[in-house]
Amino acid sequence: MTSCSRRDASGDLQAARTNDELFFPINRGHEDASWQRFFEEAADRFFSERCAGDYDVSLVAEFGKLLPDTPAWKKATK
Repeated sequence: MTSCSRRDASGDLQAARTNDELFFPINRGHEDASWQRFFEEAADRFFSERCAGDYDVSLVAEFGKLLPDTPAWKKATK
């Protein structure tokens, strides 16, 4: 059974995919709006495991556009 996860980093997305989970992003810089969207739009889909398909694809695409090319923790180590 596929489950859904709420996450906020690219590593979280990779971990969700590795474990056959769907993904609900908390978008960087848009955290409040992401949680509001989860509450108003996604919670029912999330808890009933109906967030697969086009919905999941669109959320992940939006999430990917907001991620930095290099994570802040990698920048700090250079």
